Amino acid sequence: MAAWDDIDLDDMTFSEKDDLYTYPCPCGDDFFITVDDLLGAEDLAPCPSCSLLIRVVYDPEAFLESIELEEEEHEEHEKDEDKAKSAENASNGEGKDVVQGDAQEKANDADVMPPTLPNPSSATEAAEIEVVSALDKLELADEAGGPRDVDVVDV
Repeated sequence: MAAWDDIDLDDMTFSEKDDLYTYPCPCGDDFFITVDDLLGAEDLAPCPSCSLLIRVVYDPEAFLESIELEEEEHEEHEKDEDKAKSAENASNGEGKDVVQGDAQEKANDADVMPPTLPNPSSATEAAEIEVVSALDKLELADEAGGPRDVDVVDV
């Protein structure tokens, strides 16, 4: 297919959000070509509004190397940011480890939350919990000298 013009990749605009390169078309829209197209050695960029095509001039091997280099730099940048956040958290007394922070939050919640009864795994355990709970109420009522709202029944 015949191209309307040959355009150097360096003359095109890269959209990181869309992961593609664009170049203005005479019709007012933009020619476009994706990074995946370029990695696949595709060099024709269509305009979605008209029938024109441009040929993108680039070195596929150099392009692949630049993409790999950008990915490595991006990973190093993320690692540096993580280290900076960890150092900031340590200097703020927030701990070096997210797990420690979660454990502290749970400990703080435990100070506020009333104790809960264990989750019974059998009917026997459930009955034992009910008995202990009833005895606790009975003991509290006796200590306060108040009325008993628990009936004690032999089982």
